Amino acid sequence: MGRNRVISEDKVLDAAQHVVAKNGASQLTIEAVAIQAGISKASVLYLYKSKRGLIKAVVDRMVTVDAAVNEAAIKDLEGDQNAAIRGRLRASSKGVTNDLRSIGLNLCASIANDQQLRRSGKDYMQRTVQRIKATCDHPKGAMLAFLALEGVKLLELVDWHTWTEGERKRLLQDIECLIDIDPRPSGPATKSISRRPSEARPSQRQPRKLSSRVATTGTKARYAKKSRVPADIRPQLASNSNRPGHPPK
Repeated sequence: MGRNRVISEDKVLDAAQHVVAKNGASQLTIEAVAIQAGISKASVLYLYKSKRGLIKAVVDRMVTVDAAVNEAAIKDLEGDQNAAIRGRLRASSKGVTNDLRSIGLNLCASIANDQQLRRSGKDYMQRTVQRIKATCDHPKGAMLAFLALEGVKLLELVDWHTWTEGERKRLLQDIECLIDIDPRPSGPATKSISRRPSEARPSQRQPRKLSSRVATTGTKARYAKKSRVPADIRPQLASNSNRPGHPPK
């Protein structure tokens, strides 16, 4: 009896995902799922009570399946201190399928407007983050790798960017290199790196000293420039210079 119910639930959820992928979450009705699954509406309502309950079951199963795939890859790396993040990278070697992308995009609106629908995914991510922080050799580097990986998956899921198989493979290899690094500690007490005078930045270099001849010439030129007098008042200045108290030039 219990086995038949588990199979029927899987059958209903398969039908629900098919409806969402093909027609969108707005067309996910009890009747549409019942027709797709080949069962009565009463059977669907018996299992999930409402459309919202059905959507929640679909989201929860997607989270459960993702967790199982990642856990299997992590278990294969038993003994590796960084298995919590390295296993997730191995499990993500294949890109997002078109069916999963379609389901994810169509469910986004429903999930965004309902905190309870986001609960299972949010709890799963919190457990994953805590596990990486607690078990990896270099938690900061491992977290950078985790954030980079989830960013790649998100871009693929919402169809904002896709990579070729070769590009994706190299990208995941680059992300894996982050696992073993230990970034500098953040904080206000970070010391600046000392430089030799010859390595100073251009804005910090001392001005060159000019030779006495060049300096004198430059001073005379600046003085001559400042002391230029318009031609129309030169005679007046010359007559004033001949008055008592003004020494002749």
